[in-house]
Amino acid sequence: GYGSPIVAIGDGQIIANGQNSGWGNWVAIRHQNDMVSTYGHMSSLSLLRVGTEMKAGDIIGYEGNTGNVTGSHLHLSLYREFFTYVNDKNDQLYFNYFEGSLDPRDYLY
Repeated sequence: GYGSPIVAIGDGQIIANGQNSGWGNWVAIRHQNDMVSTYGHMSSLSLLRVGTEMKAGDIIGYEGNTGNVTGSHLHLSLYREFFTYVNDKNDQLYFNYFEGSLDPRDYLY
């Protein structure tokens, strides 16, 4: 529920974070296997900065309902190829939401 801790799914480094009208407050972590996990709709923008090293289980932020949502939840996505871009219409930082996303369940063990 709202305010629950969000933790990193694996060791890695924060490579991007931002706020946009789709995913609200979000963070991206590049892991040692070169995959990127993204965490969206956090209650506030993470205080962790790009370049911060993370360990599996480290708290990234807290569950919220920012962005285009109907209720509090965490949106977790996994990418092999990840890129960001600035939307010219609103100057917000976005990333490739659907293009190249993987099913995280295929990587659980």
